[in-house]
Order: sequence, then structure tokens, then C-alpha cells
Amino acid sequence: GFSKFFSGRPEALSEVSIKIAGWRCKLRPILYHPKGLSLFMEYLRSQFAQESIEFWIAARAYRKTVLRIENRAVGNLGAEEQERIQTLAKEVVAEYIGDEAKTQVNLSAKMVNEIYEAVDASEACSGTFARAETEVVLLMSRDKLSGFKRSKLFKLLLQHVGSYDVNENTQKAAAVKNIKPSEVGNISPCFRSPKRLSRLEAKQARHVVRT
Repeated sequence: GFSKFFSGRPEALSEVSIKIAGWRCKLRPILYHPKGLSLFMEYLRSQFAQESIEFWIAARAYRKTVLRIENRAVGNLGAEEQERIQTLAKEVVAEYIGDEAKTQVNLSAKMVNEIYEAVDASEACSGTFARAETEVVLLMSRDKLSGFKRSKLFKLLLQHVGSYDVNENTQKAAAVKNIKPSEVGNISPCFRSPKRLSRLEAKQARHVVRT
């Protein structure tokens, strides 16, 4: 199905997710979209709160790199591969995890201990920081997403993707053309006539609503 096709490729779905959801967009599609990530990072820097997104990027890069190592080894990691994974994990820990980190990220004590245990036991793997990634995304969604959406940076993102979200101009255009309120969200950017979603976009829209 549609969701299965994109299950391992969130970046491919991110733009259409933002385009359709508009102001109701959740954080993950923004993070998976190159322009969205750049603008969200700019917003966090303005709030002096960029350590969470920097950790998310580092943890995700770690996970992708280690997955490639694990996949090449086909479940039979040699000493060199294991040492490489442990080194990568220790680098992430040194930079972001715990009180002695260079750029400490806000994680629960339970999560920090879970990571420490895996790394100290030389049992780091591709999933070592996966739960921490999720925790950080939830934290940013709760504390930073609404502020980002109120900023000019989020408006720039919507303009970049060509969001279907209703704005002041589309509302005025609808009033002039006597278009039904239910059709306003589908007005084309040139405001000449209501725009019908393509079959693919409609299918994508249903997927976004479900997720």
C-alpha cells in the first residue's frame, strides 16, 4: 500500500505531508524536509535551543551509518566492525549525553542510563539512540513547534512547498468568486478557479490524516 511504499523513505513523503497539512503539520515531516530542517534549526538557534536538533541529526546519522555496517556484515560483525560501531557511539555520547557532554541534550535520566549501559558494555548497535531520538522529537514538538509555526520562518516553509493551507488571499478570492467555504482549501495559487487534487495527492492526503 501507499504507507508501506514510503515506510522507509520519510524524506520522500515530507514535502507532500507539509503541503497538505499546512499549519496542522507535525514536526517529523518538517525535520525530514531539507528546507524545513534548515528553517527549524534557524528558529532554534534564535531561541538558543539548538542542542536538541543537533543531537537528532547526529543520532540519525549514527543510526544510518551503523545500519550500513550491520547490513554488510549480514549479522556476523567482525572485531573491526564492532570496534567501529562502539567508537561512533562513544563520540555521540561524549558530545551530547550526560552531565559531562560537550553539548548536553535534555533527556530523561532513564534514557541516559540506558545509553550508558549499552555503550559501557560495548553493546552499541544501530538502535542505541533510537528511543532517545523519539524522546527528543516529542520534547521539541511540545516545547518548540508552536513557536516555530508562529514565526515568519514557518510561513517561508509553507510558501516553499506551495501549501494548500488557507490564507487571507485565498479567503478574499473565494469571497469574490462566491466559492463555497468547503472549496477554499483547494483554490489554486493564481486564485482563478477551485483546484481539484490529483488522485496521487488525494491518496497522500488520506495517508497524512491517518498518520
